[in-house]
Amino acid sequence: MKAIARREHNKTAVLAAMHGIKLDLYQRVKPVSEKSLESAAIETEKILKQKQAEIKNGKR
Repeated sequence: MKAIARREHNKTAVLAAMHGIKLDLYQRVKPVSEKSLESAAIETEKILKQKQAEIKNGKR
């Protein structure tokens, strides 16, 4: 489960990089348990969507 969560998190980071968005992956506490890994992946997706919205709205 931990590996799956980390893989999802990495996929999100790669997706962000493909869109030219550099995510600060250390903005949050480093995940330790499975639950915190999952929440970190969810948090990363939220940041990604927020950055995409900023770009779409011309804030960059």
